[in-house]
Amino acid sequence: MTSLPTASTIPRRVYWIPLILFVIGALALLLVWLYGKTLFQGPTDGFLLQTSLFFWAVLLPTLAVFVWLLLLIRGPAALTIPSLSRTRTDETDRSATLDAVVQYMRHQYPGKWRSIKPWVATLLPEKAVSSLADVDQAPAPLWLDSPDALLLRITPEQPAKRLARLRGRWRVPLDAVTLVGEALPKAGSAQLQQLLDLNARCQWRLPVCLALTGWTVPEQGISCMLTRPGDAAQTRADLRRLVWQSAIDGQAALLAHQGPATLAFSAALEQPGVIDELAESLAQISRHLPDGQHIIRLAWIAGADLSHIAGHVVEDCVQCAPRRHRLTLTDRIGWLVCALSLLLAVAVGVSAVRNHTLVVDAQARIAQLNAARTIRQAVPALLSSQQLLQQLLQQAKAGMPLLSRFGLNLNDRVQAALFAAYGKAARQWVITPAQQDIQRILLELNKLPLSGGGEAIALASKVGFDSLKAYLMLDTPSRTQAVFLSDQLGLRSGLDGQPQADIMRFYAQHLSAHPAWKLAASPAVVSAARQTLLGLNGVEHGDETIYQSILQQAADKYPARTASSLLPGVDSRGLFLLPGTLPGAYTREAWEGHVRTAIENADPKQAGDALWVMGAEAARSEGSLLKTRLQQRYFNDYATAWQRWLNGLRWQSANSLSSAVEQLNTYTDPQRSPLLALMSMIQYQGQAGTAEKSLARDLLDKTRALVGKSDDKAAMQQTPPSDPLTRAFGPLLRLTAPDDTQASHTISLARYLESVTSVRLKLQQLASSPNPDAASRQLAQALFKGEQNALAHGQEYAAMLAASLGAEWAGFAQQLFVSPLDSANQVVMLPAAFDINDVWRRSIYLPWGSQLAGRFPFNTSDNDSSIPVLTGFLAPEHGAIARFLGNTLAGALVQEGDQWLPSPSLQNAAPFDADFLNAVNALSRLSSLLYAEGDAAYQFELRPVAMPGLAETTLMIDGQTLQYFNQRETWLAMHWPQTGQPGGTYLQWLSLATGTRQTLEFSGRWAFIRLLEKARVVQLDKARFQLDFALPDGLTARYILRTTAGDGPLALLKLLQFKLPSRVFALPAPSTAAKESVSATR
Repeated sequence: MTSLPTASTIPRRVYWIPLILFVIGALALLLVWLYGKTLFQGPTDGFLLQTSLFFWAVLLPTLAVFVWLLLLIRGPAALTIPSLSRTRTDETDRSATLDAVVQYMRHQYPGKWRSIKPWVATLLPEKAVSSLADVDQAPAPLWLDSPDALLLRITPEQPAKRLARLRGRWRVPLDAVTLVGEALPKAGSAQLQQLLDLNARCQWRLPVCLALTGWTVPEQGISCMLTRPGDAAQTRADLRRLVWQSAIDGQAALLAHQGPATLAFSAALEQPGVIDELAESLAQISRHLPDGQHIIRLAWIAGADLSHIAGHVVEDCVQCAPRRHRLTLTDRIGWLVCALSLLLAVAVGVSAVRNHTLVVDAQARIAQLNAARTIRQAVPALLSSQQLLQQLLQQAKAGMPLLSRFGLNLNDRVQAALFAAYGKAARQWVITPAQQDIQRILLELNKLPLSGGGEAIALASKVGFDSLKAYLMLDTPSRTQAVFLSDQLGLRSGLDGQPQADIMRFYAQHLSAHPAWKLAASPAVVSAARQTLLGLNGVEHGDETIYQSILQQAADKYPARTASSLLPGVDSRGLFLLPGTLPGAYTREAWEGHVRTAIENADPKQAGDALWVMGAEAARSEGSLLKTRLQQRYFNDYATAWQRWLNGLRWQSANSLSSAVEQLNTYTDPQRSPLLALMSMIQYQGQAGTAEKSLARDLLDKTRALVGKSDDKAAMQQTPPSDPLTRAFGPLLRLTAPDDTQASHTISLARYLESVTSVRLKLQQLASSPNPDAASRQLAQALFKGEQNALAHGQEYAAMLAASLGAEWAGFAQQLFVSPLDSANQVVMLPAAFDINDVWRRSIYLPWGSQLAGRFPFNTSDNDSSIPVLTGFLAPEHGAIARFLGNTLAGALVQEGDQWLPSPSLQNAAPFDADFLNAVNALSRLSSLLYAEGDAAYQFELRPVAMPGLAETTLMIDGQTLQYFNQRETWLAMHWPQTGQPGGTYLQWLSLATGTRQTLEFSGRWAFIRLLEKARVVQLDKARFQLDFALPDGLTARYILRTTAGDGPLALLKLLQFKLPSRVFALPAPSTAAKESVSATR
């Protein structure tokens, strides 16, 4: 073997790669820092800082590697190298030779000693090792540094751990292995086992090169690259190709006088069975090698000189890389770190892309908000930005997505920028208009009368307080109540349920976190609203919290009450229904058991929101003033609750005479009357809060009454003015007051019961008569004619009693006092109403239809109605319709001027048909003007008007002629209908364009009305009407009609297509009893 080579100059430009990478990274960092906002569309300074830190985290290790390599290159030029002579080494230090190889390579090839050339392991048989030894019995050399590779002889004595880390912990120790022998190793041979042991020792599966000795070959040797050594057929083809190539090369060598060795090798390899034996042996060896380890070349060398092997192996080492025999713990850790590093790099890239996309999206939405010029453009932009903000807030609450983190999260900065733009746009397009709507409500609040009361004022007060509270929340974000504010903004602006409501809700939810969103309130509006609210309610709004707390506690202790719980043991079935419930807090039991004590113990310091809504000075009351205000508010609500509940009472009407008698009998029975029980309960509940009298005061009042010294002042003291419910329940309490206190009153419950009893007795008399139906009809007809009786008197008294209770108790009074008598009256009146309908049909409707219905103007026909016949129906006093109304319906209808109105006393007994009343009133108005002078006639005046295209016009009405040929316009008095003249009307005109006369003519007594039907009528004032006649040739003739009263003859146009109704009363289909009664009467 040749001697070791001397140190040579190694190319070191590869060591500058870390420096080049560092420079490239630094330039990239400078580019990002200077032009980052342009490249990334405006990232924040924080984003640039994070990017810089990321680059420095990569660049600094690169710089450290470069410095380490530079120091290594410039280190000591001479290293202590163990002697390379053929001295025998100590057998106890097996790793010394391997260390010597490493130190040699480091010294000889600084910097890239590991990879400057392949490291090839050689496995030599003992015979080959002996032949390499010198004559002086020196051991065979352990490595050979050839120009192409470093050949390292592997012995079983070399430590496996040192061999596995020959070129470092993380590097493959060897690039290939060469097995040298006279023949190919057999399965199970020591040589093959030595190869398999090498895999386990170095922990890598190295590419294998098999070298054969003992063949006649040239000095440089011969090799064959094996395509698929495990396939014997493919190997035979490769070897035959080698035989053919060797023969060619051998002949060339002979010609070049280089010897016959190559030709002899070709002849030896071509001997029968040689190729087959080699192919089978290679296939058998391949099957015993582990997966991933391949035989890359078969070589024939001259002797055992290792220098001839290197040239054949180096090229194959580059093409076939070693593979791990099995992964160690450090390998697993290393791969894990690599995988994590790669994953981290990918995650950082994905995070950068996602955050870049988020920034771009946010910038687009901000630009959309800023570009909005109308509300239609702003609302979609606000909703879009709101959706992105909700997504970011949800991510911040539940945790950011994993791929959006990794040091590049910009959510907080994007939120801040987007919130600022959103708040500005929302205030401009949605919140400011809503604030203006609330401000208008507060200004309208100032117009309310402070002295009023009732539900309307209470509701206005509640709306005003809520509006003021919302108005101040917009100015004071720290006090925002999101749900309340969003509801108020939607209600007051009228946008509840629309897309703007979502914007208001989101704005209210985040107003407290963004004080910059505040909208300044007008001090003048706030001050005026506070003063108005203080005057509207008995309780200042600063005390509202205390009041509501008291009511809530009372409601918890006293549940809602129904009619059955307030009137135990009282059966009102078949008489009236009292649906719904009464809040338990508004009962006398609740007042005496809890509310009174709670109000007396109320602490003024318990006020809540109203302290800042109404102002700190006026927000709460002190001492006895608080008690007075709370009591006033409570009893106002107490009365309102009772009015609302009692006004829901509904009377159940009777459907027969006997059932009506039974109803009134039960109603007036002192022992079982639901009316008396209800009024007794109301009297008890209506005296809640009444000041208790002392025994001495009570005796004094009774003494004054006995001696007749009870004056008006004493009478007034029966219901002390200090009683809080006097105003609301006073009218009801006076109905049930003792007789000695009702001397000055004409209305009482006792007198009402007397009238109801009279009605019951009258109905009972009718029911017990031999012919109840005939008696009922006789009584009903007397009522319709206006004759007085017990029923009429009872209804009048009930109406007077209901009116005395006032508008607050209108529904309750109507159903409890008026409806019972109306129901009884209706039972009597309905059969008579059927008869009146029949009389109307026989006496008016049928004659009208037979004499007038098919003629003009009541129908489109050439036949005219007779004016005398029409007079027989419409004459104001002697006409058939007037006589029917005056005789048959004198008590049911009341005439006011030329109008007929239902009588208040009978309007609920039998409902009039609306068409009947409309028709009667229309005919009444018409007849009052048509027959103003006794006969049917209209007095009016006509004046022609000059029109373009017309030279002359002539209008003739029943022999009265108005001729006009563009002279001065004058009025002409006319009369219609004209007696003593034949009926007929025509309009004649002379056109300037044609010069011919044309005529529009109608005949008959109604000819003038037919002409008016063709005119377009425009009322100029109360007495003048413009009549435009569209002529067939396209011209227009115009006249001015001046009437003496009303519409004049134009009123008759209302008779066009007029239909007289067939009934007077709108009644259901007659029941069996009604039909029987009608038949009995006939």
